[in-house]
Amino acid sequence: TTEIYTLSLHDALPIFLGGEVQVPTMTGDVTMTIPPGTQNNKLLRLGSKGMPKPKGGNGDQYVRLMGMLPEHLSEKELELFRELKALREG
Repeated sequence: TTEIYTLSLHDALPIFLGGEVQVPTMTGDVTMTIPPGTQNNKLLRLGSKGMPKPKGGNGDQYVRLMGMLPEHLSEKELELFRELKALREG
């Protein structure tokens, strides 16, 4: 197979809110755009970033995104998360 599967750890906020993250590939890091609302552990495809194909071209690279929860939150950050929780609980 010419496909590559990788695990990419990132801050959870760009995954949840959407944004750009750097992802390593065989030819160097690339910027991957993450759609808002992407779920943790989501598998995304980078076309033609996998292993070389015998007849030319490259396979695809599949990137499993893992969001890392923030550590050492400030009091303001904790308060904002509490507000978000209260909004979701209605």
